[in-house]
Amino acid sequence: MSRNLFILGVFIAVSWGFTAQADTLIPAGPVSGTWAASGSPYLIQGEINVPSGQTLVIDPGVQVIFQGHYKFIVNGLLQAIGTEQDSILFTAADTSGGWGGIRFIYAQDSNQLMYCKILFGKGTGIYFMDFLGGGVYCRESNVSIFNCEFYRNKAHGGGGIFVDTSSTQINISDNLIFNNWTTQLGDYGGGIHVLHANPIISNNKVMNNYSYDGAGITLSYDSSLVTCNEIAYNYSTHGSGGLVCATGSCAYVVNNLIHENHAHYQGGGISFGNESNIHPIVRNNTIINNIAQYYPAQGGGIFVSLPHQIEISNCIVYGNIPDQVYCYGSGVPILSYSNIQGGYPGTGNINADPLFVSGPGGDYYLSQTAAGQIQQSPCVNAGDPASPMVDGTTRTDQAPDLGIVDMGYHYNTTVPPPPPPPVDIAMTPLNPPIVIPLHGGSFSFNVLLTVTADTSVVFSAWTMQRLPNQFWQGPMVGPANLELPAGAVVGRIRIQNVPSTALPGTYNYVGYTGLYDSVKWDSSYFTYEKTVTTGDGPIVSDWLCTGDPFPGESQGSPTPLLPSGLTLKAFPNPFNPATAISLQLTAYSYVRLRVYDTAGREVRTLVDGWREAGSHEVAFDASALPSGIYFARLTAGEFTAVEKLVLLK
Repeated sequence: MSRNLFILGVFIAVSWGFTAQADTLIPAGPVSGTWAASGSPYLIQGEINVPSGQTLVIDPGVQVIFQGHYKFIVNGLLQAIGTEQDSILFTAADTSGGWGGIRFIYAQDSNQLMYCKILFGKGTGIYFMDFLGGGVYCRESNVSIFNCEFYRNKAHGGGGIFVDTSSTQINISDNLIFNNWTTQLGDYGGGIHVLHANPIISNNKVMNNYSYDGAGITLSYDSSLVTCNEIAYNYSTHGSGGLVCATGSCAYVVNNLIHENHAHYQGGGISFGNESNIHPIVRNNTIINNIAQYYPAQGGGIFVSLPHQIEISNCIVYGNIPDQVYCYGSGVPILSYSNIQGGYPGTGNINADPLFVSGPGGDYYLSQTAAGQIQQSPCVNAGDPASPMVDGTTRTDQAPDLGIVDMGYHYNTTVPPPPPPPVDIAMTPLNPPIVIPLHGGSFSFNVLLTVTADTSVVFSAWTMQRLPNQFWQGPMVGPANLELPAGAVVGRIRIQNVPSTALPGTYNYVGYTGLYDSVKWDSSYFTYEKTVTTGDGPIVSDWLCTGDPFPGESQGSPTPLLPSGLTLKAFPNPFNPATAISLQLTAYSYVRLRVYDTAGREVRTLVDGWREAGSHEVAFDASALPSGIYFARLTAGEFTAVEKLVLLK
C-alpha cells in the first residue's frame, strides 16, 4: 500500500477563512513600516508600492486582502516572513477578478517571501511588467521565495512566478506551486517561467499547472539550477507538459522527479528547444508515466528538437507514452548510464524494470535488499562511476546513497513520514496467481477499508486498472461515495469479469481511497495475466464487476468505461469560465456528451453525432452558468463515462 498522501487538495482546506480582527484600510500609494497581526486583515484599496530606500515588514498571521485588481509593487525592501504555524496570506476579495500580484521591479537586495500563501493573482495589462507573473513577478531584484504556496494565479506567462531579466540571485525553494495557469494561446510557464535569468529552483512541488507550453516550468535564455523538485500532473495544450528548456536554455536539471505530466503533442515529461550552441545538463532524474497524447504524439518522456547538444546521464525514463525519447531533426542527445524502457544506444544504458517501491517520501524509491526488499533494482549502483554523488537516498530506510551513484531521483533523507491516510485500503486476490484464458473469465478479490481517523470521514473508494499497453481503464469499481465513522472496518468480496477481447499481458488492478479522482490517500494493487491460451468455459463479453456492493452502489448491468489514457477528462478542473473536455474513442461510434447539474437537469449538449476513433477535445464554456458542481456524461455505443466538473467564479 502507498502512504504517499496526495497533498494537492489538502492544503487548500485549512485556513482561507478571514478571521474578523481589527480591519486596517490601506489606500493607494507608498507603504512602509510594519504590518502586525493585531491590525489584520489589511484591506488594500488601490495600487501600493514600497518605495526605493524604504522597508515594509509583514508579520506572521497577517492577511492582505486586495479589494480590487491592484498591484503590489516593490522597489525597496519587502520582508514578508511567516512561520509554518502562522503563515501570511495575500489574496483578493473578488477571486474572479483577482489582484495584480507582487511585482519586484529593480528592488533592493534581500527581499524575502517566506511561509506566504499567494492566491488569485492575475497578470493583466498592455506592458510585460504587468501581464507576466500572476502571483510574483521579478525583474532585476534579489528575491528569496521559501516555503510558500501559489494557487490559482494566472498570467500571460509564469502563472505562478515569472523571473525576468535578473542578473541578481533569485532563490525559489521549498514551495508548493499548484493549479496556476497561463491565459492565452502561445503562453508558456503555467507554474514558473524564467527568461534571461539564472535562479535556483529547488525542492518545490510544481503540480497541476496549466499552459499552452511548458505547463510546469519554462526556461529560456538561462543557466538555472533546477534540482530536487517534484514536477507532476501538469497539463499543456501543445507541448512540454512538465518542463521545457526552450530557446537559449543552458540549465542544470539535476535530481528531479518528473511524473504524470501531459502534453498534447510533444514532450510529456521534458522538452528541449532548437539551439545547437548550448549544452543543458540533465542528470539523475526519474521521468516516468508522462504522456504526449494527440497525433503526432512524440516524446512521451523526453522530446529533443533540431540540433541540440544535451548530456543526459543517470536517469530513469520509463512508462511514458507513446515513447521514452524522441529526437526531431538532427537533435541527438548524449545519453549514458540511464535506464531507458525499450533501450537506447549509449555507454552504460540499460533496459530493465526499475523495480520501484513506495517509501516515506513517495512511490519511486528503488527496491533494495539492504533496505528489506526481496529484489534488487538494476538501477542501484548503475550510474556513471565518474558522476558526483547525489545528496539523498533511493532507499526506503532512508540510508544515504553510497558508492557508485544510483540511477534516478534521490529523495531527501530528512523528509518526515507523511501522516497516515484517513482511510486505508487493502486489496487481496482470492486464489492467486490469476490467469485469464483466451475466451475470458473472472477473478475474485477482497477489498478492506479501514478508517484510521478519529472522526467520521467522507471519501470515495474506486478501482482502476493499467492495461498491458500502459493505458489506464476504469473505474472498474465505483467510485463509491462513502461516509464511515471513526474506526470502521468495511470488507467486500468482488468478482471482476475479463472479456475475451481484453489484451493479452499483465494487468495492474489498483484500488484507491481519497476524493475521486484528483486526491488519492491510499492505494493497494495486485496483478493478473490474460493469456492467449484457450481454456474451457463460455465466452465472457464484458467488464462487469459484481459481488458485495458498497453502500449506495448500484449493480446489475455492465458499465464498461473507455479504455484510454485519460478516459473522459476535463482540464482545468475546477475551472472558470471554460474547460476542455478530452475523450478517446476506440472505434467509430455515435457519441453523446452532455452536461448536467446536480438536480439532473441537462444544461448543455456538447456532442451528439458520429465521431471517428481516436482522441477528441470539446470546449465547455460555462460563462452563463452559476458556480457549482456539474457532471459531464459521455455515451459512445456501449461505453459510458462520467466526469465531475467544478465551476468556481
